[in-house]
Amino acid sequence: SHRNRIEGWRPAIEGPPQRRFAAPFGAAARGGTNPGRLPDDLRVASGIAAIIFLFAALVVLARGGRNQVHLPAAVVRGGTWVIVVLLGVGVLMNVASSSPWERYGWGPFTLVLFRLECRPRPRWRACPTGMTPQSQ
Repeated sequence: SHRNRIEGWRPAIEGPPQRRFAAPFGAAARGGTNPGRLPDDLRVASGIAAIIFLFAALVVLARGGRNQVHLPAAVVRGGTWVIVVLLGVGVLMNVASSSPWERYGWGPFTLVLFRLECRPRPRWRACPTGMTPQSQ
């Protein structure tokens, strides 16, 4: 019944915040060698990776003309190439992983991100309503 299906999810959406953020996705992360909850050291590494991904998102936004925070042009240009290299390595590592989660989930995901990062960029110019591509 509908009530039984909802009751099954209740522990995941209620309870202490530590439990909500400690979802058992160990099989989908860090090579898939830790089914269930990741060990504390890998959780710390995942938190650091999340901060790095946030910085990478800011670099990509700045490169696309949507500067959310002031980043120097050299950081944006160099950071974009660092992201391209890391995404390429990430595709290879995820596709070569023994974890099905990484091979069939993260592999295609990082491949799409890599492809989007490698596409040619239009030249942008400022206009009163925002940023638009320059006409050739």
